[in-house]
Amino acid sequence: MTEQLIAGGTFVAVYALIVSDRIHRTLAALLGASVVMILGVIPQHEAFEHVDFNVIFLLAGMMIIANVMAKTGVFQWLAVEAVRRAQGRPYRLLVFTAIITAVVSAFLDNVTTVVLLTPITFFIAQRLGASPVPFLISIVLASNIGGTATLVGDPPNILVGSAFDKDFNDFVLNLTPVVVVSLALYLVAARWIYRTELSEMITALEPEDIDRLVREERRIEDVPLMRKGLAVMGLTILGFIVARPLHLEAATIALAGAVVLMIVAKEDVHSAIVDNIPYTATMIPLVQEMKSTMDIEPVIWALVLGADFGGNATVIGASANVVVASMSESRGHPITFRGYLKYGVPATLLTMLVATADIWIRTTFFR
Repeated sequence: MTEQLIAGGTFVAVYALIVSDRIHRTLAALLGASVVMILGVIPQHEAFEHVDFNVIFLLAGMMIIANVMAKTGVFQWLAVEAVRRAQGRPYRLLVFTAIITAVVSAFLDNVTTVVLLTPITFFIAQRLGASPVPFLISIVLASNIGGTATLVGDPPNILVGSAFDKDFNDFVLNLTPVVVVSLALYLVAARWIYRTELSEMITALEPEDIDRLVREERRIEDVPLMRKGLAVMGLTILGFIVARPLHLEAATIALAGAVVLMIVAKEDVHSAIVDNIPYTATMIPLVQEMKSTMDIEPVIWALVLGADFGGNATVIGASANVVVASMSESRGHPITFRGYLKYGVPATLLTMLVATADIWIRTTFFR
């Protein structure tokens, strides 16, 4: 009982530090981790045993593919195209960028997606003469919603897929409908959620400004590399679809795709690994224990939806949130814990309503 009290007290203390913004959230988390290991609540070697390398290697593989694709200029091309189609109007632009983010997050994982799109978001906001913060928070929310749809879209999904033998197709079939409805509901609500910020922005760019932006910035830097990247990414996604019949793990497919792309693109070997992941890891054994007494299929998808959508509520709720907050802070636009809540909580409540309705329909009509 003493160890549980220490662990619980440390968690509450760390969370209080994060909410207060007295010290950086990363330092608060590392301090808490150090305390529980120093006090012997969990030995260091045991903590490291809980690392799921299927998750790590899958993320690494997809990040490598995405980073190579970023060099082609395709993501900046998409951003400028969003500005052109929105005619610079803030709400329309927010909708377009959210849709792009959600779709890309479904296939490249949401952490990689926000790392690639955040610099472009700053670029767009600068051209609009607007604050990047509402756009940044919107891409965080959209990335967590869109990433819910597939096995590779969000790290908790990878954990669940690995633990319960769910493949790419299982996630697409079970979660894409609720994700589409949730994204649509969020986009409608976005006009209200960001009403103050949107009203303060420039209403629209002049047509000549948009034409100049398109001429100067909407270009593919490396067409041959883009073609190679798209081909490898397409084959990688196909690999995810057929992985189960071939008895292969998703991490194996992702790493193979990354290696092939680095070979054909002649890229140097380097990459980096950047919430809701610990929660998912904690809940998986509990759900597994239910298997002997009940049908856990709806519970599995409830866990995914709760972890992914629920991660939108706070700035530390998911990896993508923390990454964007750090990148925004480094550019002079800090996103505080309390400041994020007014955007994250309404979006989370709306999407969780859709998720709850989805689970209720599953358990009531498809038992």
